Amino acid sequence: PADPGPEPGGARDSAPAPLDTGGIDTRKWREVIFFCTVGANAGSVVFKLQESTDDVTYTDVTSGGAAAVTTASKQVTLSARADQLTKRYVRCRATEGNSAAALVNITAVACWPIHHPGGKGRTEAASVAEG
Repeated sequence: PADPGPEPGGARDSAPAPLDTGGIDTRKWREVIFFCTVGANAGSVVFKLQESTDDVTYTDVTSGGAAAVTTASKQVTLSARADQLTKRYVRCRATEGNSAAALVNITAVACWPIHHPGGKGRTEAASVAEG
């Protein structure tokens, strides 16, 4: 049967094909943190960062990978700062290292927005009326 793709939350059996997050635009965020979780694991899962100029074709980020996770119930955290990347978009990819199945989840958190409300460089209002 055809691979139905990721289940809600980005979790699925990674053996049929790599699991990719969506691309995150680093012109809007200064840093992206990926929380990569391995649940049931009978194999070896490798998490790595990838970057793209067009959010279509991705290449691996130099020094953007983690060691293979070979045991269940483990978490790996990867981060990418916009000033350390050479391309606009970043994503995380999980790849199963052998034919055994593994359940994985990747949650991306974009941090430090480039543009803030009011253009003040911070999220607080310029003034607060007290009553």
